[in-house]
Amino acid sequence: MNAFRSILALVLMASAPALAAAQDKIIWKGERQPIEGIVVNINFREIKYRLVNAAGQQEDNAREVKDIEFDKENNLIPFEYTRGIEALHKGGNKEAVDNFVKAIDHIKKSNSPDHPLRDFCRKYIMEAYMAAGDAQAVVTAARELRKEKPDSFFLRESFLMQYEAAKMKRDAALQDATIKELDDVIKSDRRYADLQNDAKLLRADVLETQKKHLEALDMYTSLGGNRELWEDVSLGTLRCLSALKRTAELKAKVESLLTEIKEKRDSAPRVYLGAIIARGDVYLEEGKVKEALLDFMKGALDPGPAANSYEHETAIAKSAIAAARYAKQFGEKDKANKLLYIDRAKEMREELKRGFPSSAWVTDVENSIKDAISAQ
Repeated sequence: MNAFRSILALVLMASAPALAAAQDKIIWKGERQPIEGIVVNINFREIKYRLVNAAGQQEDNAREVKDIEFDKENNLIPFEYTRGIEALHKGGNKEAVDNFVKAIDHIKKSNSPDHPLRDFCRKYIMEAYMAAGDAQAVVTAARELRKEKPDSFFLRESFLMQYEAAKMKRDAALQDATIKELDDVIKSDRRYADLQNDAKLLRADVLETQKKHLEALDMYTSLGGNRELWEDVSLGTLRCLSALKRTAELKAKVESLLTEIKEKRDSAPRVYLGAIIARGDVYLEEGKVKEALLDFMKGALDPGPAANSYEHETAIAKSAIAAARYAKQFGEKDKANKLLYIDRAKEMREELKRGFPSSAWVTDVENSIKDAISAQ
């Protein structure tokens, strides 16, 4: 009997590290601490997982989940998934897609064909295509995700990325179609009711595109209490206030956002960049062209994690416009400086064309340069 107990103890000791190692990390939104366990399933509303020392499965609200780090040691996690993540982080978007597709095929053929990792692979495929600038592939991938799993954990993200891809294509019909597809999902089941705010956000963006800035601003304002939409609502509000020339309100909003980011130490690179651009807009309205140029250049040359975003594109374009406007101030009386800043504007124009070949800002930039060249 003692010998049996000794053998059993050795077996348990040998298996304990393996059990401890094979843990997924569930990262929650807010200040809730991460937990480790085995994720069994996750969909739009619910996550199911097992804790090592707990009997049975645990269930929780999936809308509280920020991310999941799947354990690489789990034999259900194909090595292609890890390769895909590494490629995505290095900017190898095609390699990332290839690996995620292989990972999905591997999971389909396994004993757990519905493993939640499939959802994550689909989401990362969309992100890779978006980073590569392949808008149509993003749309296709988003619709494939919803077809494969209509109640996907990433249902919301699929619509938001599809809409961004439609904007990238400058396809107004596709933007409208995306909102309609989202509306249809919302109407299909009350479990998706909280997606109504996302549909409202997209409609506000459409109004902006149509230059109905006052209506768009009202809609953004109505969404101001939704923390999940804080980033997009903040950026939309800045753009609308700038377009409406409500300089005092814009200045106050910029200061408020910069203070909030600093005090809360939030990682909000797009909002920070958007606030810097908006501050440049304020300077322009105040006639401080040089100060505006410095802010735009800061955003253009040092976008940080917001690189390749719409805000980065805007910063580059407005750098060119402000440089041309600054050149215009010198006129023929100081031709050397005039030419110096025209050249700077042209440099930023070329940077815009390289980084954002289909940018809608190009015409405005070209007109600003022409205006500066003809200045006396």
